[in-house]
Amino acid sequence: MRAEAGRICRDRGLDRRDGRLWLLLQRAWRDRKDWDRFTAEARRYRDPELDRWLTRAEPVMSREFAARARGVHRSRYAVRAARRELDERLGTRRTSFGNQARADRLLRLMALDISGAAKVHAWADLICVWLERSGGRAESSQRRIVDRDGRRSLRDPTVR
Repeated sequence: MRAEAGRICRDRGLDRRDGRLWLLLQRAWRDRKDWDRFTAEARRYRDPELDRWLTRAEPVMSREFAARARGVHRSRYAVRAARRELDERLGTRRTSFGNQARADRLLRLMALDISGAAKVHAWADLICVWLERSGGRAESSQRRIVDRDGRRSLRDPTVR
């Protein structure tokens, strides 16, 4: 929305740094008062494209401002950073996944680690206790999560 408003103003020659509309546009996203100042100024220009944009943008921004907690700024940066980290960790492995359940569990473990919620030392302690009780050997099959009828769950469209 911000980019589209900027484009409209640039197309109309309203993007001068010392121009009131441009200055208000830069501040409009901070809070409700700044948004109201910008919309009041923008309506004075009676530009059809800018008016159409305002008609679309005002309900969205009303919801945005209503959802914001006072003094709390929200950003998608953390989500983008987590996705980049996940992409790096998966790398070329993403093409080798064949079992849906194992892939889901691996992704959940990666998400825990990336978010910082993983308790690596607690899990290591639990695994050590489990191995000590079983004499250092796993008591059960490590690959219990198997696909039905031996068919791959991720690449076979007939398996659900």
